Amino acid sequence: MATVKDKTIPLPLQGDERPKVAGVAKIKYGTTAFDRAERRGSTITLPNDSTVYKLERGRKFVAVVAQPSWMNGERGWFGGTDEKPFLAELNRDAIDALLSYSEEFFFQFLRPESIDEVADKTGAKPRRQGDIFAIKLPLSWKAIATRDFGKRRWLENILDNDYMYGEGNRSHNVFNTRHRLQGPASLLEDGFGEPRMIGEGILKAPDHKPVKLVGPHLIQQANGLGGQSGVVD
Repeated sequence: MATVKDKTIPLPLQGDERPKVAGVAKIKYGTTAFDRAERRGSTITLPNDSTVYKLERGRKFVAVVAQPSWMNGERGWFGGTDEKPFLAELNRDAIDALLSYSEEFFFQFLRPESIDEVADKTGAKPRRQGDIFAIKLPLSWKAIATRDFGKRRWLENILDNDYMYGEGNRSHNVFNTRHRLQGPASLLEDGFGEPRMIGEGILKAPDHKPVKLVGPHLIQQANGLGGQSGVVD
């Protein structure tokens, strides 16, 4: 590890220095379709010219491939082992969070700000299932519906929305991912197109243990994810 201005950043690994495993995930380097990373089961294939940064003592990693400036610079992927092997493409901001700051800042960047704010204000512990975060709200469903926040005026910004619609007690897709929530839920979306969900019940997804959410929870997807996951199961 290298430390720059009291910030710890992982060392860039190239060639034979690059890891061949990350937790239980196996890593290969080779030619891939459209020069992108991909996962098939527990095997992750990264482009030949990837530079790899090991995270969480090698259990996870970020892989970066340089691209021409007109293609918006580097392309990157976050992968390794969570509950099981995973792979997700990162956007430019997430790559910068690691390469310009630190491993700690990178993981902090992935967590939505509203999730952190609820945790700071209430002491509730965020729950995570892959790239989906959830945290218990200090409100009942009735208070949410009537916007009766009492002295918790700070919730006005978090629950502010251009529209909010309920989806009833059934199975809901969560932000067009492989995650689903079985239980009552309402989707909120602000003017910036940043969807949030208020829900409770059982959160389920392939490769993850179910997460039980008791009472209304704020649910959001991780920051910094790119357009394609690279998953080919």
